[in-house]
Order: sequence, then structure tokens, then C-alpha cells
Amino acid sequence: MHAVGFLISALLLGNVVAGTASTAFQGASSMVGGAARGAGQAASAVAERTGVDPQALVERAQDALRGGGDPATMTGDQRNAEIARLLTRRITAGTLAQPERDRLTQLVATQYGIPQQEAQTRLQQVEQQAGQAAQEADRRAREAVDSAAAGAAVASYWVFAAMLLGAVAAVLGARLGTRNAVQVAARRYA
Repeated sequence: MHAVGFLISALLLGNVVAGTASTAFQGASSMVGGAARGAGQAASAVAERTGVDPQALVERAQDALRGGGDPATMTGDQRNAEIARLLTRRITAGTLAQPERDRLTQLVATQYGIPQQEAQTRLQQVEQQAGQAAQEADRRAREAVDSAAAGAAVASYWVFAAMLLGAVAAVLGARLGTRNAVQVAARRYA
């Protein structure tokens, strides 16, 4: 009878621990989702501030012919496509060689009809904003990963504790059950 009581107690404790672990995992999952939404919002904010739609630039870059000539003789789509290609390379590589930076400045100046110095200033502002957005997204992603890892660690400890308590309950139940069986057998043969 005691063994059944211990078994029921162990099952109930296991259910409580499993519920706690599930809640911790769901909390960590929602934090990771929040970080992903935050990264998307950061990218949208950069796009709004610069007035450049990243998807439209990618589509134009795929559709337009590659430039490489004099920016003044290129079409607007060709200039935009080359600007997008150079900006993408700048973002993925982390930097551009000086000739590519000069080319990007020329393209922006020609495309928007502004002096090259102003184009260079605008490009620096865009780079700074994109860098800040990337840092913020990286920070949020790291926080989400750290939170998920901490939640998984706590859940693992609770699962371990439940398993340990279950093992103790099983040993005690087996001990009591064996003792009762021995006493019943002793009475029977006595």
C-alpha cells in the first residue's frame, strides 16, 4: 500500500515538474520570437529612415543590367542596381575597398543630383544607422539566446530533480513492498 502511495506521489511530482519545464520552455520560446520581431523592426526602421526599400532594391538589382560605366550615362535602374550591389557587399563583407567606396559615392551623387561630398556624408549616415541597427539586433538576439539557455538549464534541473525523486520513491516502494511480502510469506509458513 505504501508503495502505491509513493508511486502516486512520484507521478504527481513528475507532472508538476513537467508543467514547470513546459512553462519555462514556452517563456524562452516567446522571448526568442520577440527578439526576431525586434530584428525585423530594426531593419524596417533603417529602411524608413533611408527611404530605401530593401526588397525593391534587390528586385531592381536582379532585373537591371549591371553598370560599371560612367554613372551619368547609366539609367536610374542601373545606378540603383549597382548601388544595391555595392551596399550589399559593404554589409556582408563589413567594408569596401577604396575604389568601390569612390564608385558608390559617384553613383549616389549622380542618382540623386547632389555633390559628391554630400553623397559621401549620406552614405556614412546610412552606414552608421545600419551598423547601429545591426548591433541592436545582435544584442537582442544574444539576450534571447541567453534567456533560452537559462530557461533550458532550469528546466533540466527540474527534470533531473523529478527523476531523482522518482528513483528514491521507487527504491522506497520496492523496499516496503519487499518487506511486506516477506512478512506475509513468513506468516504463511509459520
